Amino acid sequence: MAGGAALYALALPPFDHAVLAWLTLVPLLVVVRGRRAAHAFGYGAAYGFVMGWGVTWWLAQAVAAYFGEGLLRGGLAMSAAYVVAVSSTVGVFAAGATVLLRT
Repeated sequence: MAGGAALYALALPPFDHAVLAWLTLVPLLVVVRGRRAAHAFGYGAAYGFVMGWGVTWWLAQAVAAYFGEGLLRGGLAMSAAYVVAVSSTVGVFAAGATVLLRT
């Protein structure tokens, strides 16, 4: 599953291997197939969190510098943002996908 998140990061700048974008959700869909929706949500949320950090790892430094805080606080702020904005949406997607894959 972390491999799919890594593929997502490699598909975007600065790496720009756009063809990998077609493969990024495959590991997640393989993992959630046949699972209960609650478990799929957890896997999707973890995938979204790793994906967020893989793509925007530099934002923790930017937030820390902009607000004059340390890197730890910047990292915690970005982690909270990833949980709210990215993990929750990818978790809902994974839960919905496992329901749809059952049929």
